[in-house]
Amino acid sequence: MFRSFQLALNNGGAKAGLIYIVSSGLLLVMFLVIMTLFSGGSLLSIVAPGSLDSITEHLISQMLSKESFGLVITLLGALFVFGIISCGILLGGLIGSFRDVVEGRPISIASYFNNSLNYALRTIGYFCLYFFILGLMIFALIRIIFLVITPIEINNQTFLISLFTGLVITPLLTLSIVGFKKRGFITQNIGPIFIYSLAVAIFSIIPVIGQIVTFILQTYYYLFILVISTKNNNTFNFTKNFTVE
Repeated sequence: MFRSFQLALNNGGAKAGLIYIVSSGLLLVMFLVIMTLFSGGSLLSIVAPGSLDSITEHLISQMLSKESFGLVITLLGALFVFGIISCGILLGGLIGSFRDVVEGRPISIASYFNNSLNYALRTIGYFCLYFFILGLMIFALIRIIFLVITPIEINNQTFLISLFTGLVITPLLTLSIVGFKKRGFITQNIGPIFIYSLAVAIFSIIPVIGQIVTFILQTYYYLFILVISTKNNNTFNFTKNFTVE
């Protein structure tokens, strides 16, 4: 399974993930620029230590001000909609490109953004369904359980949420977007899914470097899921169609 994943990375998967990572980074910079300018700071403050915390604190104080409340709510609403649409475009392009990889089609920037257009609406719909409904239910359940049984540190909560997301939400989201079979997928492949999800969850509680590694691992987790699904259904012969080094 992991050998097939490596083959998929070598034959276009790594390239598709890199396009997504660079695009997401540019989007994040643009978001920080907008938030910084709105909060009254300078562009140089973006790279200052604790700049994001300062921006957040300023926005909260602005929201508490009657004069700026409406403007801040409007801005946050616009940014939320923009974020969802951006997620649909970038994530749709990523997962669609990963489908091309496991089905033996070449990857390019043009094909990536063509997939973005083809999968954007499906991605937005399923993202809202799984993350905003199922995800919030899982988050609430974890909070309730550990608040009732025993207090739990925030890092442990982050670990559990990340683990459950990897075990349940991400596989369902990925397979739904590309239209692959979902029934029985998690239970039949719980071993490799658990190993990968555990790695993501462990890095998620490590500050800074761990967050970067988590993002990279999460990016390629979608490919890992599609590799498993494709091999299970015998719809693609990796050793025949991929170049084996």
